[in-house]
Amino acid sequence: MKKFTIITLPEHERPILESLGKARMAHLIEVTGPDFERFREVAEKVDFEEPKEKVEKEREEAEKAIEEAEKAIEEAKARLAEDILRRLAYLRALKPEELKRCLAVGVAQSTLLRSLEEHVKRLEDVTYRMIEISPDESFLFVFGPEERGRWIETLFLVFNVKDIFDVLSTRDILLVLDLEIREETIKKYEEEIKENELARTREIKKYNEDIEKLQRFIESDLEPRLHILETLHRAPVLRTEMISVIQGWVPTENMPEFKETIVGVEEDIGERLLVQYEDSHHGEEVPTRRPTIRPKFFD
Repeated sequence: MKKFTIITLPEHERPILESLGKARMAHLIEVTGPDFERFREVAEKVDFEEPKEKVEKEREEAEKAIEEAEKAIEEAKARLAEDILRRLAYLRALKPEELKRCLAVGVAQSTLLRSLEEHVKRLEDVTYRMIEISPDESFLFVFGPEERGRWIETLFLVFNVKDIFDVLSTRDILLVLDLEIREETIKKYEEEIKENELARTREIKKYNEDIEKLQRFIESDLEPRLHILETLHRAPVLRTEMISVIQGWVPTENMPEFKETIVGVEEDIGERLLVQYEDSHHGEEVPTRRPTIRPKFFD
């Protein structure tokens, strides 16, 4: 086994530890030796908790943004021009001939239709017709003599049936009475719905792109940074304000690969590293075999 000592600037500590961790051949130890004892008096205990908390906060904010985007997608899916859809359904359901001859027409809740039917059937001179607008609402057309008008008004009030003038504008009602304009307006509403659907699709696509960017940011940036901070926190490095000292053992047969790793780091940082090699001294605790698992401070 060969003992190595790397003396470097603090800013180069991270790429060195990362490269040694990937190479999986070095067994890092607490820095020892008379040359380094004087450094212990000024050695720094670097606090990695604060930067780690900042990165974790960034991750939490990114995850929250993903949740909000996913919620916005669900809301966008449910929001398809509800007003236009409702008015289109009304125009399609209302027929000019029925609107002209009915005594009253309103929008009733589907849950109350059965009770409404039972009350309307009590009068032999009154008939009705129901047209479903949506799973929740239906048009109720009531036909009969004018003297039944007050009774129908009361019935609508009791069962919370919305009068046609409460759900449609006067303009829309007049449209129903003009067959040609009615058809043109239906086509116009259908086009508006298509445009709205395209806008909604673009909106959802943008949210999905934002989610993908945030996920990549978490996976390729935040998670590696957290891993590095954990690695730096656990690595037995002697740190001062000016230098960092990394010491450990490497199997003799792996020395060529180890030196290649060091050269790779030097190329990455653009500077030469001060690396010392020495054999073991009497009484030193030397690893008896090559580590077969990744050291804990690299996990």
